[in-house]
Amino acid sequence: MVRPQTPARSLLLKTDHRPWPIPRARWIWSQKWLDAAFLHWSFTPEEVQELLPRGMTLDLWEGRAWISIVAFTMHGVHPQGLWPMPGLSTFAELNIRTYVVHDGKPGVYFLSIEAANPLAAWLARVASPLPYRFKKMQRSRQNGGEIFEAGHPAQDGYLHLHYQVGATLPHKTPLDLWLTERYCLYVDRREQQLRAEVHHEPWPLQTMELLSFQCRYRFSESVYFHAGPDLVHYSAGVPILAWKHEPLVTATVQTPVHKE
Repeated sequence: MVRPQTPARSLLLKTDHRPWPIPRARWIWSQKWLDAAFLHWSFTPEEVQELLPRGMTLDLWEGRAWISIVAFTMHGVHPQGLWPMPGLSTFAELNIRTYVVHDGKPGVYFLSIEAANPLAAWLARVASPLPYRFKKMQRSRQNGGEIFEAGHPAQDGYLHLHYQVGATLPHKTPLDLWLTERYCLYVDRREQQLRAEVHHEPWPLQTMELLSFQCRYRFSESVYFHAGPDLVHYSAGVPILAWKHEPLVTATVQTPVHKE
């Protein structure tokens, strides 16, 4: 009798799209990122580099750095060997990330990660080096669109999105892929740089129309988000497996320049 594939085992068999092999070690976290709104802004490398820890190298697209806000629902988070816990494993999340590279592996570096569940945010800080913190968030549907709101409009660190999802992208541009297909996460903790491998299928992308937008996130005098994004995407989501954060091995790093 053939034993049916578990969702994780089935996902591990889908690797043709990956830029490098899946780690040999056992994955430790399973989750789904659902109903994801991607908002992307372009900056000069100098503006973004000052936000990174010393030694972290920006990944550039045609000489420009990018920062993305991703608003989504984290669903079914659980470590390997356990089941998702009701009331703890599913919550709204918002992360702000830029794009970096080390030893030829392009990934993301989180400037901020916020979760709508205070206990989940606390546990994430304890169980990982990722910079999680709690923030009140709401998701709803209105007038044929979707609303995502984080924080309070009178305070810094506020985001309001009212958007409408459109058609599936028939063709992903090289920039679409560069911004979304990332298979590792970088973090700096106690002056030590770490990397965690992740695995997922290619993001299914759709168009997205912003019906209204407000944002009060500021990271420096030149990196803030008062105007609308340069590019947007929507995705129904993907299941994700994540591995343990490991210290980076010192290596010569070059900043790639990508061209269409």
